[in-house]
Amino acid sequence: MDLQTALNVVSSTVQLSGVSDRALAAIVQGGLRTSRARPLSGLDGGIRVRAVDILHELALATRFSYHPTVLDAYSQWALLRYIGAFDLTTDVAPKLELSDAGQRVIANQRRVMSEELGIGVSVLLARRWFQRDFPASVLDVVDLDLAVESGLVDSPAGRRADYLLASVDPSTGHLLAHGLLESKGTVTPSYHVSQITSGAGQVENTTVEGRHLTGLVGGSLTGRHEIRYGVIEVIPRVGRRPIDLGEVARQPGVRIRPPSSAQMLRRASAVDLLRSTWTKLAEIADDPELFSLVAPERLKERRAEGMSRPRGERIQKEVGDVNFVGTMTRVPLPGGELRAFLGVDALLLTALRTGEPEAVAEVQGRARRLGDTQESLDRGTDDRVASVTATGTALIIEAH
Repeated sequence: MDLQTALNVVSSTVQLSGVSDRALAAIVQGGLRTSRARPLSGLDGGIRVRAVDILHELALATRFSYHPTVLDAYSQWALLRYIGAFDLTTDVAPKLELSDAGQRVIANQRRVMSEELGIGVSVLLARRWFQRDFPASVLDVVDLDLAVESGLVDSPAGRRADYLLASVDPSTGHLLAHGLLESKGTVTPSYHVSQITSGAGQVENTTVEGRHLTGLVGGSLTGRHEIRYGVIEVIPRVGRRPIDLGEVARQPGVRIRPPSSAQMLRRASAVDLLRSTWTKLAEIADDPELFSLVAPERLKERRAEGMSRPRGERIQKEVGDVNFVGTMTRVPLPGGELRAFLGVDALLLTALRTGEPEAVAEVQGRARRLGDTQESLDRGTDDRVASVTATGTALIIEAH
């Protein structure tokens, strides 16, 4: 498969096979103590996706640790090496499958590929799940370690979920925890369902301020040819979603009583968590000044003294007349070059500098509308494909 063909495959909107039915829920239920496993009819039977959007979510969920090392310079390799891993079936309505090159990945590398693609698929499923009930809000997928460090998520004795799903309620200015997400991925069909069952237990074992929260477990199977998923919702016996984590934006014209010391501490934790998500955007844009402005102190301290972050080529790119700022990675190939750009809406960077969640939400609303139409972005070209998320990031892959 040549590079142009690979780009055409990842830019095509096709069916990704998947299951979320009563049979799967019944099996998962056997691994839960008090929670209930529930199928999601809207995700049963598969979803329409583009592979480039899976890769985009993978890049956002795994790239940044706020602790730069020399390996950070190569952080987009995991993204780029999967460009040729996808192909389309020859069905009248094509489905996503592994390419010949993807099938040749073996041993530990195949396991890693399955796990990483599982992350991208699971985050996409979580966004579909969230948009069903909150179509006007923007979902932040927060690494659970960051949420634990903020003091809002408890540290369980055993294994826990991977991500906290949160958003700012524009009507109240409060940060809401909508759910938990556990991602799984395997190459072994017989292990696929047991992984989802295990993940449901991890969701059940994770609490937010001592309370259980609804969660989602997404597991992908990257078999010999196929790519498919299984997904289940885990509903606690007491408490569901969302959980109000505290005020992060003061609403104009609203008079409130002076907060107690406990409320002030809770608000500080909520702001810390929100700013952790802003810090990731500063990292994507490779904007050290914005990083210093928005990052919580604990994340700033992780940057070693005198260590500069290895950077890519910082440039600007347009998608749908929206300007994005970020970095470009170039990979020389026989007969050409592969380029991957990951960036942030320039207006969003300006909004982040104000420190006002309302300003950030307004710009992200524009990004969400652009993301809703991304199937038509850059179609008709064999050498460029773009993906935009509701959070205001863009991934552009080009062949030169």
